[in-house]
Amino acid sequence: MPSKKLSLILLVFVSQLFVCPPGQAANFVKAKTLYAQKKYREAAAEFQDCKKSWPNNTLVRYYLALSAQQVGDLNTAKEEYQWVASNGDMAFRARAKQGYDQLSRLKTQVVSGSAPPDVVRSASASPSGANSKEKVSTILEFYTDT
Repeated sequence: MPSKKLSLILLVFVSQLFVCPPGQAANFVKAKTLYAQKKYREAAAEFQDCKKSWPNNTLVRYYLALSAQQVGDLNTAKEEYQWVASNGDMAFRARAKQGYDQLSRLKTQVVSGSAPPDVVRSASASPSGANSKEKVSTILEFYTDT
């Protein structure tokens, strides 16, 4: 008779086959690996493919938002953050709302010239009391511990 631990492992494995077919799980692992390697553009494309298979998967949508944000696709990032904040697992809703709120406050444009096209510049209004002709430009880098 198999041990309880082995039985539990087999039960989890079999249940994952029905929830997450192996080929699709491999796509998610590949996308997450690309994200961890900071290959955000490739990761975003993989997460888009995963989203087609799992349109209601919180992790897929959250990582898609993070990847899109990293490459400067802020519309996609905001859309995915908003979806997770409204429909995702409770553990991710607050993080997604923070990401969405942060991006919503930015007035952004893609930097042109010699800089890479995925670098985003935030041009904010001058602080109160400052000369109105001054503009502050900052290159923002976003990251997460997940």
